[in-house]
Amino acid sequence: MKTLLSRVVLALGACLLACPPALRAQVVDDLAPGTRVRVVEPGTGRIVGTVSALRGDTLVVLSGSGASARTVSLPVSSMRSLQVSRGRPSRPASALRGAAIGLATGAAAGLVGATAPSLFRDEPCDRTADDLLCFSTAEWAMFGVLFGAPAGAAWGGAVGFLFPRERWHSISARTAPTLTLTTSGAAVQLGISLHVP
Repeated sequence: MKTLLSRVVLALGACLLACPPALRAQVVDDLAPGTRVRVVEPGTGRIVGTVSALRGDTLVVLSGSGASARTVSLPVSSMRSLQVSRGRPSRPASALRGAAIGLATGAAAGLVGATAPSLFRDEPCDRTADDLLCFSTAEWAMFGVLFGAPAGAAWGGAVGFLFPRERWHSISARTAPTLTLTTSGAAVQLGISLHVP
């Protein structure tokens, strides 16, 4: 029984040690020098820059460029959030995303804006009279969506094409756990060391 348990623990430890980084949650230890990051920290506020080094519990970031460049040392334990840049999308991809967001926003705005007047009319609409704006609430809603959706899509697509926004991915602002595996005869010992802020 002990031999079987030892083998299971040994296999589990080997699996954890050999686990590829893609299957683990990305942590601050995974950051290589030159990685573009965005950090929110109580003392200095928001800092955007590239990683210079990781020294123990301190992330060293080069912020700014040229004459305004400065090196900032940020304690990992005090970070409120840590994000890694995924770069800027291509202009067509950014335009497509902007158009999709604009389509939904424009449709919603058109729906609300067009139906609001019909909801607050003092008297019911008389279709037999010469009232050019005599439409039901459903008809006003349809007009609002038909106008707002394409207008929003066009505006969102243009903004997305002209100003592609940098994409950010949040990672854990902590150091990765350290696993140790020792064997002595038939005994197997698995240890884990966690960083506690």
